Amino acid sequence: MAKHSEVPQELVQDVEEVFNDLWACDNQKCYHGEDFEVYLQGRASTRNQRDVSRQSLFDYFNEEKIFSMETYQTFRDLLNNYTLECGEAEQVTPEEVKENRRFIEAVMKTEVMQKARAWLISKDFLSDEFYTPDAVMAERGLEFDFNFMKMLYKLWFSLYRRTKGDRDLDSSSFEHVFVGEAKDGKIVGLHNWLQFYLEEKAGRVDYHGYFGFKTDTNDESFRLITLQFEMVDDEEEDVGGVKKMSSIFLGTSPEFELAAYTILYLTKMFGRHNIKIGEYEVMTECYPFGKFGIGTAYIGCR
Repeated sequence: MAKHSEVPQELVQDVEEVFNDLWACDNQKCYHGEDFEVYLQGRASTRNQRDVSRQSLFDYFNEEKIFSMETYQTFRDLLNNYTLECGEAEQVTPEEVKENRRFIEAVMKTEVMQKARAWLISKDFLSDEFYTPDAVMAERGLEFDFNFMKMLYKLWFSLYRRTKGDRDLDSSSFEHVFVGEAKDGKIVGLHNWLQFYLEEKAGRVDYHGYFGFKTDTNDESFRLITLQFEMVDDEEEDVGGVKKMSSIFLGTSPEFELAAYTILYLTKMFGRHNIKIGEYEVMTECYPFGKFGIGTAYIGCR
């Protein structure tokens, strides 16, 4: 990753504060032991990368409840829109454009994204073309800020070239962070618990084991896990290699993650930073890509 200028501690504190506000108002987060359960099994190793877990990571997942929520449902609709291999051009169909827009519209209805927008405006992190002032919205009778929505679409769904020396537009911020992709025989990205569950259920992800899962000695809820997994195809052949170590924030709503990573990018809080969200001591990591894109972003164990 490219080096970036040091992030002021005041900014880190401000971002921690808004993340806690978003976490507190998110009424669509899911809970371990109620909405889903994971089976940790063996401890993984980066040294030998041996599969030490015979069973799947997810032992229980309430699909009927979880995917009945609009943001979860529209998020799931996007996950099969991408080609796994970097270097292969992504083809975006008119129907996929509609699905992207439906997802943005769904998250904009949530208090989480509304609060994120308001905070970015109040802290002057949005340029004029990226939002419509509230007074103008009220005057025109607008329910949603379409300029802000266009910014979200551009940031997350615009295609860019991830593969050097290739002319094909083969990736996007959304694909890398939420879906995952294979590059040079290795899986990169895929930091989302919903995608992990769906890929594991389909037999395309083989969970190897975990490294850690607690973020605080007083954790009452199971929220974060650092794990190892392998991407395989329908014939259980290696297609994406082993991802030696990856962090996933369990139970988070799509709107919370989208809002959080958008804030990290727009505030230029790049690199790794330790913060606390609720009772969870976590690490944020975010890097830009190109002129207006996210190379990677996730919240994981410290």
